[in-house]
Amino acid sequence: MEENRTVEINEELENNDIESLDINVLGFETSEKVDEIFPALVNFHKNLESIKMTSVNPFFSSKYADLQDILSNVNPLLAENDMFIMQIPTDKGDEMMVHTRIIHKSGQYVMANTVSLRKAKDAQQVIAFSTYMRRASITSLLSLCLDKDDDGNSLQADTPAQSSTPTPRRRR
Repeated sequence: MEENRTVEINEELENNDIESLDINVLGFETSEKVDEIFPALVNFHKNLESIKMTSVNPFFSSKYADLQDILSNVNPLLAENDMFIMQIPTDKGDEMMVHTRIIHKSGQYVMANTVSLRKAKDAQQVIAFSTYMRRASITSLLSLCLDKDDDGNSLQADTPAQSSTPTPRRRR
């Protein structure tokens, strides 16, 4: 069922039938019309170059693209395509949220909400969570690939990475 919808969406995009696109995702919203912003986003992606990961996470000995790296790369391209990003952090009792909108000069927009998994305890945590959520939201909303894909291995607690190559058996 999901595969058929993907084929339909791809066909609609190939036929420039943007008006018939039905995108309904939890936490994702678009303006009523998207006939100007979607082609602008396609053009944005055509011109987007790889964003370098220049920051280092000392806890995991890994590199990542920080918010400044991302914004310094995407903002000029968004502007070239008559778009900009607006992000508003909010505190809703037990959760923090960042509303991220990409807005086209026509007034059309795409929007997503990013929710923190835990409540901030002080002002420093508010800033840290907000920055992290802003980075995650931009990355997701613009479909940016900024991290090394480890096939989910980093999510496995204290489990060594499994090889996809079978281990040969010993003969007895």
